[in-house]
Amino acid sequence: MQEFGKGLYIDVHGQSHPNAFIEFGYLLDNHILALNNTKLEKYKKLSSINTLSDFSEESFVNQLKGESSLGTLMCMKGYDSIPSIKFPYAIDDNYYEGTHNTINYGSLDGKSINGIQIEFPYIGCRDSKENREKCAKAMVDSILKFFEINFQMNLKEKKI
Repeated sequence: MQEFGKGLYIDVHGQSHPNAFIEFGYLLDNHILALNNTKLEKYKKLSSINTLSDFSEESFVNQLKGESSLGTLMCMKGYDSIPSIKFPYAIDDNYYEGTHNTINYGSLDGKSINGIQIEFPYIGCRDSKENREKCAKAMVDSILKFFEINFQMNLKEKKI
């Protein structure tokens, strides 16, 4: 924190919703995700990525479910994800929005550590060693790209 002044807290879980999507939780429930972008923008301060747009030119909505979101980056790797451009909200209302850890360690309080709860489905992500490794690689690649876009940090070049 002292060196960079910003960061990302990720809380990883597994889930078994029937749609088998990866779910990215930002403390906004599914009904909020379904709002149009103008209305959705008003919920920024209630999200766990409240300060993320302070570190880049990307808008809150774009970071949440647009081109620079983790959901869209994972969709581009072949993993259907909510929220994303492809799936901005869960049609069947099965969606984890984040809980205790995301509330306590995300930027809901206005601080510079943003938080995302990630819920991985069993099918396609956790059901075999091969799928776990493939999904983990896609997630790491997506997080690295997310940092480049939203934090202007190339973690591949950083010695941490």
